[in-house]
Amino acid sequence: MITRLRQLLHRLRSFFHRRRLDRELDAELRSHLEMAVERNLRQGMSPEQARREALLDFGGLEQTKEVYRERRGLPFLETLLQDLRFAFRILRKSPGFTAVAVLTLALGMGATTTIIFVVNSVLLRPLPYTNSDRLLRVQETHPADPGANLTYATFLDLQREARTMENVAAYREWIFNVTGGSEPTQIAGALVSANFFAALGSTPTLGRTILAEDDQPGGDNHVVVLSYALWQSRFGSDSNILGQKLMVNAEPFTVIGVMPPGFDFPAQSELWCPLVPGGELHGNRRAHLLTVLADIGHGQSTGAANGELTTVAKSIEARNPGVDDPSLSLTAITLQRSLTAPVRPALVILLMAVGLLLVIACANVANLLLARTAARSKEIALRLALGASRARLIMLLLTESIFMSLLGGASGLLVAHTGLAFIRTQSTQNLPRFSEIHLDLRVFAFSFGVSILSGLFFGLAPALAGSKLNLNAPLKEGHWETAGAKRRVSSNTLTVLQFGLATILLAAAGLLAGSLLRVLSVNPGFNPDHLLTLQVFLSPVKYPERDSKSAITLHEMLENIRALPGVRSAGLVNALPITGGPSTEFVIEGRPTPRLGEEPGADIRVADPQYFSTMGIPLVAGRVFTEHDNAASARVVLINQTLARTFWPNENPLGQRITMKDWGPPLTGEIVGVVGDVKTNGLDEQVSSMIYWSYYQFGLVFNSVVVRTQSDPLLMVSAVKSGIWSVDKNQPVSEIQTMDQVLSQSLARRRLYVVLLGVFAGVALLLAAAGIYGVVSYTVTQRTREMGIRVALGAERVDILRIILLQAGKLALAGELVGILVALAVTRLMTSMLFGITAVDPLTFAGMVVLLSTVAFAACYIPARRAMRVDPMVALRYE
Repeated sequence: MITRLRQLLHRLRSFFHRRRLDRELDAELRSHLEMAVERNLRQGMSPEQARREALLDFGGLEQTKEVYRERRGLPFLETLLQDLRFAFRILRKSPGFTAVAVLTLALGMGATTTIIFVVNSVLLRPLPYTNSDRLLRVQETHPADPGANLTYATFLDLQREARTMENVAAYREWIFNVTGGSEPTQIAGALVSANFFAALGSTPTLGRTILAEDDQPGGDNHVVVLSYALWQSRFGSDSNILGQKLMVNAEPFTVIGVMPPGFDFPAQSELWCPLVPGGELHGNRRAHLLTVLADIGHGQSTGAANGELTTVAKSIEARNPGVDDPSLSLTAITLQRSLTAPVRPALVILLMAVGLLLVIACANVANLLLARTAARSKEIALRLALGASRARLIMLLLTESIFMSLLGGASGLLVAHTGLAFIRTQSTQNLPRFSEIHLDLRVFAFSFGVSILSGLFFGLAPALAGSKLNLNAPLKEGHWETAGAKRRVSSNTLTVLQFGLATILLAAAGLLAGSLLRVLSVNPGFNPDHLLTLQVFLSPVKYPERDSKSAITLHEMLENIRALPGVRSAGLVNALPITGGPSTEFVIEGRPTPRLGEEPGADIRVADPQYFSTMGIPLVAGRVFTEHDNAASARVVLINQTLARTFWPNENPLGQRITMKDWGPPLTGEIVGVVGDVKTNGLDEQVSSMIYWSYYQFGLVFNSVVVRTQSDPLLMVSAVKSGIWSVDKNQPVSEIQTMDQVLSQSLARRRLYVVLLGVFAGVALLLAAAGIYGVVSYTVTQRTREMGIRVALGAERVDILRIILLQAGKLALAGELVGILVALAVTRLMTSMLFGITAVDPLTFAGMVVLLSTVAFAACYIPARRAMRVDPMVALRYE
């Protein structure tokens, strides 16, 4: 072992000092040669004969040098360097060929690297928390609502009974009104349990985090932990920040800690306060408000945790009969999978797409190399005739291919950089972890590996074809030989492959584009034009929920806004359309009470009387709210058309009474009106049943103001904020945007998928067109003599055109047919991403076939036209 190690070290040292060693070897050999010549001269030989005999004794100086070099150095590495230098010279001699091949590979590898960067950052890279490999999210699962959050009561049960999990923690995303600066500010954050930070394994940069005594009733609950970014931006990185008071939701809170840079969980939070039990919601087993995290215990598995959760769920049901839904179950999945679930299917589809694109690029370059190998037949034949082995020749040609592939990979990194820059410009609000996308050394290593494998993939067929070359014909002067049958089969197969894969990509892109067009044509149920939206979160301390003070204050703010010049109307709602919101289960008075778990559900909204006219939501029957629908009057509700059709298909719902169950004590209201359907959770989601409550009877702290303006809504922002601050100068205003922007953001994810897959499909189409152009062009060159003979024998020019186009058409149609058959199966994986269109939509597939055929015809027409113009005399004289 030691001897081999010494030999290896000696070879490495010799390799890096080979020039000096070569000079020393040359000097030593010449010295020995001169000594031998002198010895022969002393024996009476002539100078010429003495030198000749000395050389014969040595067996040749160059051969001796080669033997010595093989013994002292690394022959394989030296040969590889020689081949790389030769590959560089060859590629430099053909700049056009090199540019086309490298650009083709750069497009394929750049697209692949872009998506690999995204997949690595979003799906593969661990979450930036110490306990990321152990973090679980616990979810309640009901027959009608899989993957729901937990109630506070269930969270407490889980904390007491869990044995396979540690640091069972809960949080609720929240908004904090922070005052005391130049302008009141709304800051996103979370209400968290004491062990929230321990579950993540995160420790503060300064101070401490929330302790057990901080989140208990009666304790010192007025403490706050800051993010590093907020500490820098609002407090100038003040090292004495600990112990300072911060006005949060109209109450003084003490700063107890600052988290490290980059920590912003959940959802880019900047502030964390204790989750203190209290109020009716915390004791309500039907209000699923908390996201619960836990660490897998050491030596435990996710399967063991899920087994225990099943037992805990049964225990909860047994202790609370008639309270929780039947068939309640608790399940745990990794937090990373939970966060990335919305984008995982699409990223897998995009990863498959760029894989197909890379294969198309490799097939295209393989076709180019087959033609180039045929053009280099005389060089290859000469190498073989001079004694080069076929294995040595294959190594030389593969080295050229890999070198070219590495150039393409390096250029592809520039393409990937551009692609990532584009992705970063997109709104990441609905794209989990997309803000974490950045360059990674592992992806660079992967890109290098892909370059090597791609070079082997597209270089193997040309290398094998070159090594099996017939030595006789290429060495003859002026020989003429058509492309061999094997080369034609290989070239045609690669062309069919390119068209087949391009067909799959175009079909997928067409289906997504068709879905996006259908989504854009959906009626949202309201008029988004000239509509300004802004969020007003009332301090729960200053304005308790369902307190008349909050209703009075918001009414004054709305009146100030309505009085502004340029404002047509203004209204109020707890959650804007498209953005989602709270829901509830309900029962209808006078009908049989459904069994637990079978109660119907509906979204709930709390609105003021002018909300519907401001949004342009039509009144279908009855009336809307009035100012007389206040806390002193009987509770009334409005419902949408979907709920009316579902539960009163052949009767008038007005006057019926329904009871909401999930928000504190059951609340009953009389239906006084039916309004039009509105898209609640997105343009591509089904319209849900909806119940509207009057703000004066069911006020909430979360509110959105909508303002219909006569001109550009954004020009009214300053005046609207002034109208709000004239009522309460400490009231923050946030999330200022037009309704058109809200709609656009809701489609950001779908639009990004369409753009990326569309670009990949377009590149695939371009490469397929280039591929068939190259094949037809090479065929025309090889068959120039044949075309000349045909014309000389009386063939019409149109007959020549028909022959060329027919050959190309067969290849294109064969690829399209194979691609359609595969696409019919593959596109079914995209069903969840489609809207208003099936995975086998005939119009999409027909349009894709027409597009591919048109592009193939256009690509083939240029070389076919050149074949039509062949002069038979010139063609025959050339041969």
